[in-house]
Amino acid sequence: MAKRASKRREWTASDVRELKTLARQKTPAAKIARMAKINQFHVSLFAEFLGKLKATSEGNGTLLDHSLYLYGSGMGNPNVHDHSNLPVLVAGGAAGGMKGGRHIKFDKPTPLANLHLTLLDKVGVRLDSFADSNGKIDELSQPLSI
Repeated sequence: MAKRASKRREWTASDVRELKTLARQKTPAAKIARMAKINQFHVSLFAEFLGKLKATSEGNGTLLDHSLYLYGSGMGNPNVHDHSNLPVLVAGGAAGGMKGGRHIKFDKPTPLANLHLTLLDKVGVRLDSFADSNGKIDELSQPLSI
């Protein structure tokens, strides 16, 4: 049984079961608030991790500048297995190849696999397609110009 020990909270297998139960129920306001708290905790851990990467010098930048991370969910509304408007975050500069500090919202539904294909390409894995992808996300590959 995996546990996540933290100075803020220790997660147990029963907590994971509760999270799955909360996510799959027709969630009244109290359960939505509980899920939001759990999600906030997980995002805070990711932010803490990114802060440590940013504070670690590497070459001509930081470890975060030279890394690429994907954090989020492949499902929007678990009650209907919705795969649109997903909560996804991409962090890191990919050694200067990524433009950050933006929120990208697409006009039409775009497969999450397009993001996966784009990120794989960024780290040197060249594929023509991945899962249900139908192209790469060019907006992510525009380097940040200062």
